Amino acid sequence: MPELVRPVAGTPAPRRREAPLGRAALWFCLGLGAGILVCAVLVALSGPIRFLAEASPGVRVLALAWPVVLIAAAASLLHAGTMAACDIAVPRAEAETLLRTGAAGLARIRRVHVERLGSQRLVRIALDARRRSGCALRSRLTWLLEPLDAEMLARGSVIPVRFDAAAPQRMVFDVRADSREHAAGIDVEEEFSPRGILRARLRSVRASSCAALALGLAVGAATVLAG
Repeated sequence: MPELVRPVAGTPAPRRREAPLGRAALWFCLGLGAGILVCAVLVALSGPIRFLAEASPGVRVLALAWPVVLIAAAASLLHAGTMAACDIAVPRAEAETLLRTGAAGLARIRRVHVERLGSQRLVRIALDARRRSGCALRSRLTWLLEPLDAEMLARGSVIPVRFDAAAPQRMVFDVRADSREHAAGIDVEEEFSPRGILRARLRSVRASSCAALALGLAVGAATVLAG
């Protein structure tokens, strides 16, 4: 039976995601940079941009470079926000409860490190998981497993897990499960392919983030057209 141990100091991903204003601001910046860049390219194809035509070479470089930097910075921070900031610990009693009542799902192993700890194995693992709803999430966990269970874990393999419904980043390796039962109705290869990962990421984007992105695109386009 797996147990999660050794919490590491840090800010849990769920708590970071409780800051919708900051997340919306990043989506706005991403849209702003993309709106300026795309609109500038389209305007340039139809003729010279008045502002750039009258500007010095240094100003031209700065005007063209800063939207790219803005896009890269916002995208990097948004990606970092999807990563777990610390290993998640679950007490033995809670782990046992999750094995009985947790929501079933699948997870692909991104990284795994196994250490001997007496007669058991200490497993540090990073997962890219999928809930039945198709929602994607990532988590870093530390499990204490029996040797035979630890041998089942390899980078790139897909394993059955049980989620905490209230905090999905908390999960346990469902060593009692039939993998075929967990994967019923799911195309595992498609779900964890680059296209499937992108689709799951898009499904997890909130409406407020979409609105902020659209507003940023509109403001960026208006900035170029007004200039």
